[in-house]
Amino acid sequence: MRPSALRAVFAVVLIVALVAFVHFMQPIGVTRWARAWLDAGHALVFGLVALLALSVLLGLGLRGRSAYAAALFATLALGLLSEWLQVGNPDRNPSLGDWLRDAGGAVVALGFAGLLRRDLRSPAWGALTALLAIACLAVMLGPLGALWLDYRARDAAFPVLCCQTGDWERRFLGHRHVDIEPAAPPGLVAAEGFQRLRFSLARWPGLKMAEVHPDWSGYDVLTFDIYAEVPPPVELVLRIDDFDYDGVSYADRFNLDLWLEPGLNSFRVPIEDVLAAPAGRRMDPTRMAKIFLFANEPSVPFTLYWNGFRLETAKAGAVTAGNE
Repeated sequence: MRPSALRAVFAVVLIVALVAFVHFMQPIGVTRWARAWLDAGHALVFGLVALLALSVLLGLGLRGRSAYAAALFATLALGLLSEWLQVGNPDRNPSLGDWLRDAGGAVVALGFAGLLRRDLRSPAWGALTALLAIACLAVMLGPLGALWLDYRARDAAFPVLCCQTGDWERRFLGHRHVDIEPAAPPGLVAAEGFQRLRFSLARWPGLKMAEVHPDWSGYDVLTFDIYAEVPPPVELVLRIDDFDYDGVSYADRFNLDLWLEPGLNSFRVPIEDVLAAPAGRRMDPTRMAKIFLFANEPSVPFTLYWNGFRLETAKAGAVTAGNE
């Protein structure tokens, strides 16, 4: 077999291996950062696929813009095939966004390849290709940059975990059947950092703060305040997961019923109680993951005012897992 044919066969094998890698790979960890890098990996892998496809086509004698167009078409087709093969896969879902990232990676790789190889002889074509490749690169790297800034803002706000300090919190805070807006409680107009929570009728309406700052070591209590307008008793549930939570068991996480009275309710939850909550194990204080605050099947809609979660060191006096 001629060397050119061997190179073509080797390139095709690599293409198949790369597409299989994208199809079967899973994110390392469950963080937004890991998922963002998995998304960016689509662009990187299919950029390499595009370059290998270009190598095969050039080896077959195709030249000029036709070779680049054919390589791009082949890469887009392989990306589409990869997404189609995920239909019915319980662990993966086909995604238009992933296919667009595949396309962006191919455009960037082929664009810079054409510029470096000087295959684009027209200055106008070269300038257009460079602009397109740079634009695609910016679009693909933009979410990573924005996410990095969110993490920086989250770390700067610590020991405030949520939700008083900035726009970054919206990308970590999820809510279900709850409307949220900044507002001071009635009669406490000078109070800062409160959010008005309007709970709708649902099974578990509430909030989820995903990826709180993970390292709680050195702190003694989780504190927060809730102002209730409704007559007692109103019951909420505080739930805390760490990154080692099994994802299913009630006994493998921290759960605390919160009974509210009309007016301002201040809570101080001992971190030691949180760490010791799972049956058969102890949470690692450097691997805290999520905080949930929700109602259990309320019978009527209701409104609360909440000023977020904060970590503090112990102060003089008793520390309780409930109202002070």
